[in-house]
Amino acid sequence: MNSPPVKIYSPETQLDFLQVTQEYLAGWVYSRPPDAPLLNHWSTLANFQPDNIRIAYRGTEPQAALHGEIHSQGSIVHLLASRPNGGAEAFALLDGFELEVRAKGGSHLSSPHWASSPFYGGYVLGNEPLIPSWDTNGTCAFVRAGYRMEIRGVLMVCSLAAEIPQEPLPVGYEMISVFRPPEFDARPFGYHAVQNGQKAAHCHARFYPHLSAPNGKPVGQVGNVTTEADHRGRGLARILVKRCLRDLRDMGAAEALIATSLDNFPALKSYENAGFERRYNMNWWMKNLNPSK
Repeated sequence: MNSPPVKIYSPETQLDFLQVTQEYLAGWVYSRPPDAPLLNHWSTLANFQPDNIRIAYRGTEPQAALHGEIHSQGSIVHLLASRPNGGAEAFALLDGFELEVRAKGGSHLSSPHWASSPFYGGYVLGNEPLIPSWDTNGTCAFVRAGYRMEIRGVLMVCSLAAEIPQEPLPVGYEMISVFRPPEFDARPFGYHAVQNGQKAAHCHARFYPHLSAPNGKPVGQVGNVTTEADHRGRGLARILVKRCLRDLRDMGAAEALIATSLDNFPALKSYENAGFERRYNMNWWMKNLNPSK
């Protein structure tokens, strides 16, 4: 196949980009397909690189879209979207983006991961986030381009249908609410556990009124969650997570999501004790552009 015509994202191609990405993400739970307000929000982000959003065409019809970000160390494909028969165009975009990264001295490329969330807000890429296993066009494109797939983490889900039982903090600790800066149309909030005025643990969360659980109701997300080394083993993280879950339920969320790495055993245990269950693998595609190093 000859290389398909490719256009850079611009006001003239915005509708084509939206057509491809909205069709690609249609019907995915935990998903917020891009729209004009979200694109306007991107223009306010310091790391937005509109020249690294490309749309591939077959004739005059857009078939695939790639949203990338280039850095000298780790460059990212935030989204590789294609229409049902657009696998060849998806590969062409991925191949062309790699050439651009190499020309700018990039050392490696990765598929969507946590760094994509400022653009797409939460788990916009579906209920098996990042690159889902059923996206055969994307999978084939990454395989053809020589990427290696790893399962880096797990997405855990907690039903909020029932009341979330609360626990008091251990003696000597106090829970305080903390301000979280706005995140587009999410509603972020958080809590700290403090002892003698010093933070011992924290839990942040956000309510997504425009992300939908399988039952069509809104979704919440918990994270990040940390406990200082000297305060671990006292249940602080679990207690803070349960408080955030209660708040998300009160806001109207039907489910809460949290992600962690598969080898973070303390976190997995803490989240399961708070009511989460492991649900979806988080697949991550990586390519080292300097394999000799």
